Amino acid sequence: MPIPLLHVVYRMDLTLISIDVAVTGAYSQGGIPLNVSGVANVKIAGEPPDLDRAIQRFLGLGREQIKMVAKDTLEGALRGIVATMTPEALNESKAEFERRLETEARDSLRELGLSLDTLKIQS
Repeated sequence: MPIPLLHVVYRMDLTLISIDVAVTGAYSQGGIPLNVSGVANVKIAGEPPDLDRAIQRFLGLGREQIKMVAKDTLEGALRGIVATMTPEALNESKAEFERRLETEARDSLRELGLSLDTLKIQS
């Protein structure tokens, strides 16, 4: 007599997630606290091996839980880059700041199976 199998299907939303990123009191080089805010667009990676990482970490989780992990990762990268630059350097070379931040954030998110589409500092 055959035994029926139960199949469970999980789906992952691969659409874009917009995340407001903000850190307050992040200490820059020289010990000066700064407030920085921006916006990032993140999504689940669509190709292996990054997709495999996303499945391992996020399968069965909701969109809001994925958003919180990505937000925490982005804010950590933001604090790390702010700590290596002076306030003057941040103001004078916003493009350099954004480039370094994007590189750091992209690498950190890739390890989670997420893909960073854009990251812009607003203030």
